[in-house]
Amino acid sequence: MSSGKLLIVDDEKVAVKNLEHVMKKEGYEVTATQSGANAMAHMDKQQFDVVLTDLRMEKVDGLQILEKCRKNWPDTEVILITGYATLESAVNAMKQGAFNYIAKPFRLDEVRKVVAEAMEKIRLRRENVPCANRSRVSRARCASSPRTVKCSSCWTCPAKSLPLTAMC
Repeated sequence: MSSGKLLIVDDEKVAVKNLEHVMKKEGYEVTATQSGANAMAHMDKQQFDVVLTDLRMEKVDGLQILEKCRKNWPDTEVILITGYATLESAVNAMKQGAFNYIAKPFRLDEVRKVVAEAMEKIRLRRENVPCANRSRVSRARCASSPRTVKCSSCWTCPAKSLPLTAMC
C-alpha cells in the first residue's frame, strides 16, 4: 500500500535515480523526471502529495513548479533542493509557500525525514477535514454556544454535546 504520491524533479540523472530508489523503498508511489516541463505535464494529469524538485533547471525551474502547485494543487507540499543555496533563495522559496528547502549535497536520511514530515502534515490536514461532505460544508453553531464550527452534520456543541444547527 502506498503511503503517498511523490513527484521527483531534478535535471541530474544520478540524483533522480537515487531519490527515486530511496523513496520507493520508503513505500511512496513515485513519479520521477529530469525536466521541469515534464513535471508540469505530470501535474496537469494528476495531483501529488509532495513534489521534491530541484530549484535551478533549464526552461522550467523549481519556483515555477512551486507556483503551479500553489495555484492548481494548494494542498501539495513542495520541497526545493538546490546546489546553489543562498539565504535569499531560501527565504524567497519559503515566502512562496515551499514546505522546506534542502541544500545539495544532501544526505538521503535528511530527504527521507523531510518528505515524511511533509506527508505527515498532509495526513493530519486530511484527518482534520470535518466530514466526507466537504463540498457541502456549511457554517453551523449551537444555540447555546457562540463558537462557530464548519459542518452541522459532523460536529456537536463543545459546551453541551448538543447537535448543531445550520446558520444561513
